[in-house]
Amino acid sequence: MGNSRTRTDDSLAEGLRYEKAGLLDKALSLYRDVRRGTRDPSLVAESWTLEAHIHHAHGDWEAALAAAISGQELARELDRPDLMAEALNARATVHYSRGEFLEAQQLFEEMLELSEDPRVRGLALQNLGSLHGQLGELDLSEQRFAEAERHFEEAGYEWGRAHVHNNRAALALDRKDHAGAEAASRAAVQVARLSGDLDLLAIATMNLSEALAGLGRLDEAEEEASKALGQFEISKNAWRRVACFRILGDLNAHQGDMEVARRMWERGLKLARQIGASVDAGELSQRLERGLPDFEPRQG
Repeated sequence: MGNSRTRTDDSLAEGLRYEKAGLLDKALSLYRDVRRGTRDPSLVAESWTLEAHIHHAHGDWEAALAAAISGQELARELDRPDLMAEALNARATVHYSRGEFLEAQQLFEEMLELSEDPRVRGLALQNLGSLHGQLGELDLSEQRFAEAERHFEEAGYEWGRAHVHNNRAALALDRKDHAGAEAASRAAVQVARLSGDLDLLAIATMNLSEALAGLGRLDEAEEEASKALGQFEISKNAWRRVACFRILGDLNAHQGDMEVARRMWERGLKLARQIGASVDAGELSQRLERGLPDFEPRQG
């Protein structure tokens, strides 16, 4: 039994390594192998939650919800609030991605009630920060990110700290502070490289692209956005590809190539509708209707 548990733990760790490398199908296969090869219900619950994250990245959000609920229900039976909180996080991120912010907020707050683990609390707080940013509550968003970073530092969780840098970059973009967004994005790039998580690195690169665009450095911005899109194509991360198509469309619009801009926005809109990303679909529809993006890069 002890050796079997070790092998299964190693399989989950290997799956996470595949996930960080963008090999999501291999990671998914390993998580499913865990459930076939272990009698430890805690590991089964964890594998369901990890599987939910893979489905989320692929944009298969109904499958993500089903897997997360399976993990949550098993964790409840085991009286494992830490595993329940992880499963709630997987559920909440689906609702967040679909623009169902009230449902997501309730689940993130439930995580805080369930767990005292600093890493888990950091996850909930940083996601609440992103949610408040979407709602335009920027001061509250900044407060949540600061709280999340303190928890991640306590937990020694570098992956989480990289996400905080990414979220701060997004917040700076919301504030039209493009210089601040560039600094936060470059910090996220450094930490993401150390973590070996290629999708996390691509998110940082995508934020850097938007920051550079806001500073009027459009050629550099397009290069960074193309890098990010390439990684998300490899990992089949549908939701992040939508954002890249939006950014590339915006950049081409500001460079005067409306034909390419519209093509990028149309590709993003088609994918957003396919996966049910309503907020993203709305933003792209507005661009196609008026022909220009929201941001106005500074000259020089």
